[in-house]
Amino acid sequence: MKQFSLGTASLAVFNEIPYKPKSSVCKHLHIKETNFTLAAIAPSVIGFIYTDSPEKINKHINELRAKNHYKKTLSFRSTDKYKLPFAMDLIDYFFDEPSLHFYARVVDRVVDLKRNDINLIHDIEYRVNYRKAIQDLKELTNADVFYLDFITQPSEFSDPGFAFKNEIPYITFKTSKNQLVKYLNSHEHTVDVEIEPHHRNNLSQMADFFTGNIYGDVIGIENKTKWILLEHLKRKLGVKKLSHMYNSNVNKRFIISSIHK
Repeated sequence: MKQFSLGTASLAVFNEIPYKPKSSVCKHLHIKETNFTLAAIAPSVIGFIYTDSPEKINKHINELRAKNHYKKTLSFRSTDKYKLPFAMDLIDYFFDEPSLHFYARVVDRVVDLKRNDINLIHDIEYRVNYRKAIQDLKELTNADVFYLDFITQPSEFSDPGFAFKNEIPYITFKTSKNQLVKYLNSHEHTVDVEIEPHHRNNLSQMADFFTGNIYGDVIGIENKTKWILLEHLKRKLGVKKLSHMYNSNVNKRFIISSIHK
């Protein structure tokens, strides 16, 4: 059975990087990874924001920033109570703007795994789920070129040998973004995949925010500001838990795929 896995720049401090015009059909995927440095022992989420109108979207989000006097980076991790009005408006805007789309993959943790096997399983899970995501996104967007905007530090892209630092003593995570792109291109011959970091513009911040909310729904939220925003998102989607949307194509602009072990 085929699984249909259909599942942000401040006014003052972020410089918009222009999108490159291409003759072929291409998509810029603004990506956030949540908890993939611990993917072997805890649930993890990859989230993608994409649109056909990035300049229009960026301009409108900056208008929301001005309206709500919010110039800081928007991230799910932040507990800043002053982000609340802006983030609420951003959620509403997503559902009012038909050109905005979000896709996520939720990967359950691996249980009963020997420590010596964690590194191998970890990298396999990471790469394979990206490959499946790209396959789904190709089907969703009809694109034959993807530019990946990862939320990360710029130094990562200048060092092909970059490796994530260890989060716990017995996990060594070796897959760099450059290695990941080479893997994706070697396994998906009908899509060209390249890295084009924008370093936390408005769209990548939106990816961070929605991806983090899915992760928060998985592990639970205690912070009041986060809880209010998650509840507002669930109301807009018409669900009591975001997990109710796993592997459903009812909402074709906010899609969550879940991989259960």
